[in-house]
Amino acid sequence: MANDVTSLAPPPEMENFVQCILGKRCWHVSTPELWRPSFSLALGGKIERRRIMPNADDPFSTHYGEAGIYVWGSWRLDGDSGPLASSAQEFQVYSPILQRALSGLEPVAIRIKPPAWDLTISFSGEVRLTVFCHLLAEDSTNWLVHDVSRQLMAGPGYKWEILTLP
Repeated sequence: MANDVTSLAPPPEMENFVQCILGKRCWHVSTPELWRPSFSLALGGKIERRRIMPNADDPFSTHYGEAGIYVWGSWRLDGDSGPLASSAQEFQVYSPILQRALSGLEPVAIRIKPPAWDLTISFSGEVRLTVFCHLLAEDSTNWLVHDVSRQLMAGPGYKWEILTLP
């Protein structure tokens, strides 16, 4: 999709799509050490997977969220009193903070900032997640938001795309 990088607002299609996560409680935070500092949030209802994933102890192995967020770009998690965690920290430091800070909360507001689609999500509990879209390689994505039938991918650079899921 072509992007007008001179615009001060994200395209309406993009802005409308990300609203699908609002009000959906986070029931799982996945922070795989192998993919650090990436992480994902499962939101809303639990949908049973057709095929169970290898780690039976992880609720994400048997279910996925009716909506969710995947983060690959640099990020920072802020609370009322200041920063709580960031992608610049060691896995052992940020992983438990993300788990404690986001589990059980609901996204209540979302903002996308052109031209590279930096993302800020405000959660109940006065916590904010900001994703800084710095990945530029052709095969990279900074963040992804999905519902049960579509996903919005942001990046690389000024690119973005909404895809229908199989």
